[in-house]
Amino acid sequence: MRKFIILSLSILLISNFLFLQEKKSEIKKEEIKIKKFFYNPAGRRDPFRDLLKGPVLEERPKKPGREGLSVGEIVLRGIAKVKGKYIAIVNGPDGFPYFVKKGDKFYDGYVLSIDENKIILRQLLPRPIGGKKYKDIIKKLESD
Repeated sequence: MRKFIILSLSILLISNFLFLQEKKSEIKKEEIKIKKFFYNPAGRRDPFRDLLKGPVLEERPKKPGREGLSVGEIVLRGIAKVKGKYIAIVNGPDGFPYFVKKGDKFYDGYVLSIDENKIILRQLLPRPIGGKKYKDIIKKLESD
């Protein structure tokens, strides 16, 4: 008699346990279908971005004219001396000439100095941690 009671109780408990597991799995499936996940950073950094790559620089829209030119795409065409200061004549990829003086800004840099036969441009770099912030580019006047 005792074995019969233990056997019937164990069967009852096992069937209850299996029935509850089945119900829980149905509820979870319905919850997964209903819930949608949206990530809202709210000013926090992206947890999936590699921190060793350095800061993320936002892409700025290029302005028309001289301020939209990249330092790498400038071609030096001539240098003139006006009132004791040098002015460089440069061409961009659009083919138009631009007159620049010391301190004039471009999309990714500025004019560091102008000499009688060369111009030194400072290109600002997106830098990794511990890297250089800029690169100086020297463009010499070509003699034909």
